[in-house]
Amino acid sequence: MSTRWARVRARAPGPPLPPVPPPPRARTPPPHPPGSSAAADRHAQVLSDKFPGIRFTVESKADAKYPIVGAASIAAKVSRDHLTQGMEFAERFAEGTAPSREFGSGYPSDPTTKAWIEGSVDPVFGYPSVVRFSWGTCKTALDAR
Repeated sequence: MSTRWARVRARAPGPPLPPVPPPPRARTPPPHPPGSSAAADRHAQVLSDKFPGIRFTVESKADAKYPIVGAASIAAKVSRDHLTQGMEFAERFAEGTAPSREFGSGYPSDPTTKAWIEGSVDPVFGYPSVVRFSWGTCKTALDAR
């Protein structure tokens, strides 16, 4: 409720309205430890806001620095590979026009993944629903068309 609206309503007959609470104070970002980035700190703050009471560390290359993160990364990749082997596209394609199922590792540095991204974009509809459109590699390929 805006302050202006609260003042207008307070003049109306009837019991007085409670005061309008002040806007929430902006959080001061934590200091940046050596090697960290503002983006990593913001992401850690978003996670902490969603899961109060848990302290998060967000770092690039964490899978190489922390064994538990490396293990989780391997488990996620194996699970993803298992799921994509039997995956069917949700979209219907004309005979012989479905995108290849050889999409590589999913990493932008993988030549097979790059080739799949460049060859699987539809000029009207973009990518099949299995593609995360927010991925920068896909945004770049779509913008190039």
